[in-house]
Amino acid sequence: YRRFLTELSCYSNRIAHLDVSKNAQLTELSCQSNAMTSLDLQGNVKLEKLSCQKNSLETLDLSECVLLTELDCHENHLASINVNGNVRLEKLHCYDNVISHIDLSSNAALKVLYISRCELKSLDLSGNMELEILSCQENHLAELELGKHENLKGALGTGPFGIIGYVEYNSQTRNGLKDRKSVV
Repeated sequence: YRRFLTELSCYSNRIAHLDVSKNAQLTELSCQSNAMTSLDLQGNVKLEKLSCQKNSLETLDLSECVLLTELDCHENHLASINVNGNVRLEKLHCYDNVISHIDLSSNAALKVLYISRCELKSLDLSGNMELEILSCQENHLAELELGKHENLKGALGTGPFGIIGYVEYNSQTRNGLKDRKSVV
């Protein structure tokens, strides 16, 4: 039956190791609130939604999960996340980790990004033109590159000297929106 499993929900247990490598039909995985330090998703090319928050994950490679649209991996020990192959990714919740760098240049469909309370020194979102919501406060941001976003409704970020700024866009401010780059 494992070959035909499309959804797996095993959250709030004490699972230390989860092998889903033989579940090629898996589209949704909810394994949050467990005791996992690693999660191997190679071969899960049909995965669309992953909830693996509140574990002890240190790295997460999702490059083979090319259909992924939603990822929630907050409250782990993630130092790195590889989302380079995830061109359909729309929602990314990776706050409360130790991420110091993230490459989101291939995630053009990204609409929602919560990446607060990490170790980021810079964040380049100039290529993420679909972005609507951004939360990046309580990092070590010295540079936040937003580019020109027609869809951005709000952004909140802080750097080593305090708030970079909260901008709430509406139809009046959006018309005069120019490339935005904030350096603290």
